[in-house]
Amino acid sequence: MLLIDTLEMTDTIESIGMTGEGKVLYFDYAALLLFLIVLITVFYRKMTKGRTSQIFTIMVGILIMTTFFDLMMETLSLPPVNLSDLGVTWAAFFSYGYFALRSMNSYIYMLFILAILGEYFRFHSLKSQILLAMPYLLILILLGSNVFHH
Repeated sequence: MLLIDTLEMTDTIESIGMTGEGKVLYFDYAALLLFLIVLITVFYRKMTKGRTSQIFTIMVGILIMTTFFDLMMETLSLPPVNLSDLGVTWAAFFSYGYFALRSMNSYIYMLFILAILGEYFRFHSLKSQILLAMPYLLILILLGSNVFHH
């Protein structure tokens, strides 16, 4: 009974696009395609003027880079894993890049919401900009210290 359930689950996992150690890459490919379509649409419709549109364009660009780094990170960890020094270096580069970009998404989204609400102008002073960026800067510091402290 257990063997039959395991075989059925394996067939189901392979049929929905899971590869390697249970990683689904089809979602990353679909997200990358959708983000590219959104970015092309923004430029085609000339929706790049104004602070809100500029922040939105930057946000979509960061989402594209985040998805690309995630895709590369997951691809490098698929079997057979390349354990050479260069393979580990690239995997670490894409991993740290992914986490830095992923945490930047929240910061850019917050700026986008402030621009939509018309409150962005209140945060022009250096002190308020540092306070807004403090959580992201703290994440970057901790991510950078991870290289040295593991």
